[in-house]
Amino acid sequence: MNLLKELVFLYHLTSTRYIDAFLPKGSKLRMLFDAVLNNQVKDDDEAAKLIYKTSKGDKKYLMLKKNLIKKLTDLLLISKQKNDDGQTYDVIEFECRQELVIADLLLKNNVYHNAERMVWKVIRKAESCHLNEIQLTCYRYLQMIYSLKGDPKATESYFSIIEDLQLLAKQEKTALSYWNIIRSQDKFFISYSDEIQQTCTEYLSVLSPWILQPQQAVFLEHYYLKIKLTAAYHSVDFNMYRSVINELNELYKNNPCLATQKHQLEYYLSSAIVEQLEGKLEIALQILDLCLDLSDYRSFDQFEVQSFRFDVLLKLRLEIEASNILKELKECEQFEMLSPIDKAIWALKEAYLYYSASQSGKLEEIKENFIFFNKGLCINQLHHHCKPIVKNKRGYNTQLQILNVLLKMHEGESDLYNESNNLKMYYIRHLKDSGDERTITFVKFLYKAAQKYEANEGQQFSIQEPMPSGYSPIEVIPYEHLVELINQKKRTLCP
Repeated sequence: MNLLKELVFLYHLTSTRYIDAFLPKGSKLRMLFDAVLNNQVKDDDEAAKLIYKTSKGDKKYLMLKKNLIKKLTDLLLISKQKNDDGQTYDVIEFECRQELVIADLLLKNNVYHNAERMVWKVIRKAESCHLNEIQLTCYRYLQMIYSLKGDPKATESYFSIIEDLQLLAKQEKTALSYWNIIRSQDKFFISYSDEIQQTCTEYLSVLSPWILQPQQAVFLEHYYLKIKLTAAYHSVDFNMYRSVINELNELYKNNPCLATQKHQLEYYLSSAIVEQLEGKLEIALQILDLCLDLSDYRSFDQFEVQSFRFDVLLKLRLEIEASNILKELKECEQFEMLSPIDKAIWALKEAYLYYSASQSGKLEEIKENFIFFNKGLCINQLHHHCKPIVKNKRGYNTQLQILNVLLKMHEGESDLYNESNNLKMYYIRHLKDSGDERTITFVKFLYKAAQKYEANEGQQFSIQEPMPSGYSPIEVIPYEHLVELINQKKRTLCP
């Protein structure tokens, strides 16, 4: 059923009007399609019961679903994607590849007259969006066409063009590979990493000479800037980070074909990240609200948007609004399809909200929205849910270690002194040289406070060292507010 739902979602993104020809009204194929499109069914059991009043294992239903998947696949291959102006590169590239399939079939049967006209049409489209790999394919087809015509001069004339395009295409593929490697390393690493920064620097040194070439290589420049942006983040150089964001904005302005919905979303998310880290939470929230219109749970990018929004809302102490995000996720069927790491991250976020709400008195009001801890938060249960992220020592596991001590202080656990020593050792091994000055300062405060927490006197705690402005990338609740919550609980224990 998941594949069928995703194909229906892709259909929703097209502007095709051929649906009646492929799926006649009144047919069982159309009935199943409409049921999935309108969210009338959630799984195969419900669909089989609706269509045939039988179970999902019934051969009639299995054959119907298989036929619908085949029909939708065929339909998508001839459909046009929705786009306001039809000029972004992803739309143009899809159209080019559709036409090249026909040109290829013609040429394989030595029918080159119409194929030549089609190829030139594709070249013009590809040139408008700097699609070098598409152009390379086209010029190879032109060589084939003129060889079939017996025109050696024309055949040879495309040799140098093909060579230049081969080089550009190879450079773009290399840059894309570099970006994919960096993105895979960076995806679940929310803190700062010297290793990622060094890898970015190495890749940028390779790419820098290429982007100075006179040829139009906007995709090469785009990957270069994405890697440069990641390098600036892990260097904790927010001036450079903002500068690269401006460069990306200029690139999109000068090359509207690059301004796809996906790239716009990435651009706004990058902007929201730096606004949050610099403490401009209201601005970050406004940007993230724009991102909601550019994302969708069905394409899974809205989970990332909501993750950032959740963090900002919690920093603003808008606990009810943050819990509403959890409620939304709870009702979203795509949530179950998330990776174990993603689910562990959401469990940790929910645990922070639980801790915050239990202190503010809002827990009972919002607990029913919780996904993991609606029946209560147990530390062992928290660690169980967070197993997939414990290897992220400077990121999510640091969040977990901090929360572990906070919860034990909140519950008045008897082994706080041992926990404080464990956190101190964790700080020495993993955080001392992390470059995350806010987290370093807070963790040092926390393990010292935990050592003294069991004392009977009603001592109030405070961070003695200067606390850098802004926020740390792993700071879920502002560290200053966590100190307030510790003191609040301490006053109830030792009035």
